Parts: sequence; C-alpha cells; structure tokens
Amino acid sequence: EILSQLVKDRGRKAPKEIEVSAIPNLKPKMVLSRNILTKSGAMVLCHQTVLTDERIEKIKDFSGIEPISLPFYIYA
Repeated sequence: EILSQLVKDRGRKAPKEIEVSAIPNLKPKMVLSRNILTKSGAMVLCHQTVLTDERIEKIKDFSGIEPISLPFYIYA
C-alpha cells in the first residue's frame, strides 16, 4: 500500500510558491508555504497556516516589536 501511494505521489507536481514582499500584500485565505519568522528566528506563524484578518494583525503586531524576515511565501 505504501509503495502504491509513493508511485501515485511521484507523478504530482509540488505546489508552487509565490513571494509576498510586504505585510499589506497579505490577504485572508492565503496559505503560508513557509514559516514566518522574526529576524532573530522566533516563529510568528508556521507553514500551512491559513491567514485570517486576526493572523495578519498578529504579524503586524510582531513587526512593531521585532523585525519580520521578508519575503513571505504562500501557495499559489
């Protein structure tokens, strides 16, 4: 069963990523393809997180305390 799943998955293309260069460009329903970290390495949000207005506000709040590493990456 595992082998058949591996064969099926082999033909799938990896999801594409899009770079988002600034917080104002983030929109609800976008899905993070990579973690969002501060410049010192603290995690703000992890990959696979679906953005909401509240989560975008959290990113804005964190950026006021400590710089956020840019760009952000989301699934296309």
